[in-house]
Amino acid sequence: MKRNLFLSMSAGACILAATTGCLEQKVADDPSLQASNREALVTAMDNQAVSLIDSLNSVVIGGAFIQNLALENPPKPIPIDSENDVKKVVDYFLANESVSGTSSVYHPDPRLCSEVIAKEHPQACQQLMSKVSIYQEASDKESGYVQIQVDGAAPFGFAYTPSLVSLRVQLDQLLIVAQKINTIKMALGEQIDELPSSAQGTAILTVSNQMGASIIDLTVTQALQIAGTNSQGQAYSINVPAANNIVTASLFTALGLGSVSLNIPAASVLFPIHDDQNNEHVLGINFPGLSGQINLNNAASIVEFVAMNLGAPSVDATIDGQQAAHITVGQLDAQVKASNGDLTATLTNGFSAALVLSPNAMTAQSGTVTGTIAPNTELLFAYQSKQVKINQGSFSLIGTGDFTANMDAQAGMCAEGTQNQPIFLETVVCQ
Repeated sequence: MKRNLFLSMSAGACILAATTGCLEQKVADDPSLQASNREALVTAMDNQAVSLIDSLNSVVIGGAFIQNLALENPPKPIPIDSENDVKKVVDYFLANESVSGTSSVYHPDPRLCSEVIAKEHPQACQQLMSKVSIYQEASDKESGYVQIQVDGAAPFGFAYTPSLVSLRVQLDQLLIVAQKINTIKMALGEQIDELPSSAQGTAILTVSNQMGASIIDLTVTQALQIAGTNSQGQAYSINVPAANNIVTASLFTALGLGSVSLNIPAASVLFPIHDDQNNEHVLGINFPGLSGQINLNNAASIVEFVAMNLGAPSVDATIDGQQAAHITVGQLDAQVKASNGDLTATLTNGFSAALVLSPNAMTAQSGTVTGTIAPNTELLFAYQSKQVKINQGSFSLIGTGDFTANMDAQAGMCAEGTQNQPIFLETVVCQ
């Protein structure tokens, strides 16, 4: 994935620097590059889109694991047979091309709005599209870089090759575009969107097709910082530090296998919430990060969680600046098998979690809730049953203070949520 990011960064640098020597050398070496490179761009995007959608349909949506869940409303395959509609969108988006050497500039056709994006109310969309310019710089006959600009702002850029598309998003530029959209909506008398007051950071999303696998990778190259106030004047903020390969998903269509590797960094979030009396409060969460891997094996109809760990032992939450909750979670290693609507979860190394609740501006309740699952415990969640059966091993739940409880479920026993306190479980007669 580092190679993908390097391609994106280096191609973008070549454009932003606008070094004519680089361009002149390419034209001199290969005069054919003075022709349009639109087809290579469309082919690269189409290759990745078709490969990704086919992988999602085959491995995830149509895979044996999802099918064995016996869902009442199972997810439907993503349609990829409407080629005429897709072609129309591409033709409208990459319209009005002008070519100069290895560079092409496109100006979208406003019919993209009236026929595709905003059929009912196309005016704002059409005004926005009139400000969009798409700049393509070819590196060779098959690869290059594209920058999308909106009235001078440059929120998106992406590198493309036959095997990858790597999209770069800049939040500060994206906020500028959103503000421009609000200006257009206001002039037309339409309802404007609620926007943050500031947004900074850069993220790169890469979609590639390598060695028979569709790979999706998300990397934050510059820390994400979003802040603002809602319509009630309450502050909110999101802060995510830079990190490589935050989420990397690989889908192997021919094998029916998938995997997701997580390297989520520590983050802090602040946002408004309401209590039962509709009073406003501010919830703050300090998340320590998360690492681990999730594997999908459709041949065995199993999802496996491997070494799922928080970056630090606990997650903390505040209400209006007061400590409200402290959650400690151990490592999770588990296998979940689906069969005819039943789910069987096996926790190979056991699992433990503890919740400490403190009085705060939203509630005066306090106490602790501790759950412990013994190693090699197997839990059965039967189809359409409200119970969980302990096939082997044991599961205990202890509560103190305002959350007093004491449950100890051994092999052969069943547990079910209580009526008056859904946070707890109690042992019941197996049905």
